[in-house]
Amino acid sequence: MCFAGNSPFDGQPYYRKTLHQFPVATADSIVLSRTVTRLARDLFRPGIRFYKIGVGLIELQDCCHRQDDFSTTLVSTN
Repeated sequence: MCFAGNSPFDGQPYYRKTLHQFPVATADSIVLSRTVTRLARDLFRPGIRFYKIGVGLIELQDCCHRQDDFSTTLVSTN
């Protein structure tokens, strides 16, 4: 989840958030950084003085305790 907003006391309040669900759990910092960068481009607007911005990682899971479903692509680790 990424969010950005200006001060509620500004003339035109602005607050946006966006969610991204990865198809497969990842701990790859490059994948995470690229995704957050893409999401941030969608949130930010020129001329707005942002007061609060952030990134939240939710529904975290480790790779050892994962339950696949029928749509999950199996990846061989051999």
